[in-house]
Amino acid sequence: MKQLALYFFSLLLLISCATVEPIIIESPEGINYDVSSAQIKLDSSDIIKTEQPIQNTRIIESINGKEIKTTIPFTFNSKDLYEVKIDELSFIAISEDNNSLLSAAYYLKNENGFLTIISSNDFSYLNLDSNVEISVFSKDKDGYIEYILSTLNPVEDKSLFTSNEEYLQFFNHKAGIIGEKKLFTASYPESSERLNEIFSLARKYSIKTIINYSGSIIESGEFNIINVNNAHDLFISMADNKGPYLIFSKPDSNTSLVVALLEALMGARLSAIEDCYMRYFESKYSLSKSDYRYNIIKDAFTNNLKMITGASELEDKALLHLSVNYLKNSLSLTTNDISSLRLALR
Repeated sequence: MKQLALYFFSLLLLISCATVEPIIIESPEGINYDVSSAQIKLDSSDIIKTEQPIQNTRIIESINGKEIKTTIPFTFNSKDLYEVKIDELSFIAISEDNNSLLSAAYYLKNENGFLTIISSNDFSYLNLDSNVEISVFSKDKDGYIEYILSTLNPVEDKSLFTSNEEYLQFFNHKAGIIGEKKLFTASYPESSERLNEIFSLARKYSIKTIINYSGSIIESGEFNIINVNNAHDLFISMADNKGPYLIFSKPDSNTSLVVALLEALMGARLSAIEDCYMRYFESKYSLSKSDYRYNIIKDAFTNNLKMITGASELEDKALLHLSVNYLKNSLSLTTNDISSLRLALR
């Protein structure tokens, strides 16, 4: 499972070429990435929905603020995801699982054989005669992550950002013993204009090596740009070239896991790694820590990190060891490669 192939969506980024203009060449499909995570973006074939609702009833026993008790006899599979409709209200809920219950906006609880719907929102505006329909939405809770991501709305107005760095999600990673202004990531530039703005920031921070880990090809006569499509080559490129480094990063891809491995390799705590990952969502989508979606997205990322390292739990004291083992055993880096990489990031 550690070597699960992820296929990234095509990047429709064909930019015209001029003498000093950067070039972005369209990515081929089917790039096979070495570092992989459990799918967050599900294929349509992974989502199922029953044609007929499991229940269709007008019987609600009580509505108490954020909880609805029904007299619907109901059993569920803890791995299933459900669509719930109450009159015109429609939402996605997960079934309660005491071992791995997500901080969901809605979930279903089976109390004495009957259904209780629990919510982070108030149900008090509904009434006891409301119509309730429950239907299976997905085979797996990964579908809930997909649903959560689909509810995020990017902040498009540049004037709402405090700096160009925030607007471009151009972040300096300082976790652990990574050197000051040594490792940067930025959202993948989706136009030549955004790419030029990123290049402007690269000049500001004296970036020497830009690593494009997206499957596309970017060229520039000004910067040392290395186009890679696997994690092994990315790490070797960093070890063989001088920093500061800039990696074009997409947090919904495994690039974020590459950065997490680098931070772990440099002695970062798990909380710092998670904070670095979540900065993108805080900036791009103005997602606050008080939003119920925040922890769901963060936990999905942490679970992916557990999966690729094979760890049942991620403890701060074990992160360096887990990172080294992954680089050696899964990406075939040598001890010298890893030592060079650590020196390059100090």
